Amino acid sequence: GKLLLSDSMPWQGNTLYLPKPYCTAKVKKEQPADQRKKLKKLVWIPVDRFDDYCSAMRTGELFSCEAPALGQSEEAVKAVVPDYQDAVPYPIGIYRFRENTGLYFLMECEDADRNWLRELITALGFSGIGGRVSSGYGKFAVMEEDDLACSTDPQRHWLGKAVQRTEGAQLLLTTSLPAETELEAALDQAGYQLVRRAG
Repeated sequence: GKLLLSDSMPWQGNTLYLPKPYCTAKVKKEQPADQRKKLKKLVWIPVDRFDDYCSAMRTGELFSCEAPALGQSEEAVKAVVPDYQDAVPYPIGIYRFRENTGLYFLMECEDADRNWLRELITALGFSGIGGRVSSGYGKFAVMEEDDLACSTDPQRHWLGKAVQRTEGAQLLLTTSLPAETELEAALDQAGYQLVRRAG
């Protein structure tokens, strides 16, 4: 518990986003079909609208939010050329973020570890994640670092308070698998999505 990391989540401009929780409305109210479809497709909720979303799930009221246009998915074809054999093509997925858009993550650590973690993340940006830097993939740069406990930005201040909250519903911000002994308690009143992991 000395180092805690969230998954990466998107930001655009000054807006931070959180994943849409997997929950169903406590009160069912009839909503226009186009609004239901938009809400079903929504993946990310702006931090400054998160309380509105949770309130709508409790009351059944209409929640309207535009999905952010964060970037564009592309597919490219690469080829493996084994010794003395024909080239074997394979597809790769590429995601290009729009200008003034990127990813952020939350980290909690002891003060003594902060500097070496900062250096480690900076070095990771040079070597890249999710692709070869020499091919133009996976490279990133750290744009900004902020202490949520001391932040003057309302979104970050809200996030700082939200991650410290221990009562009420919780939102898991990382992919997780409970131990077999924890499974029954973890599933009690939980909303979740199973993600298949394979090579």
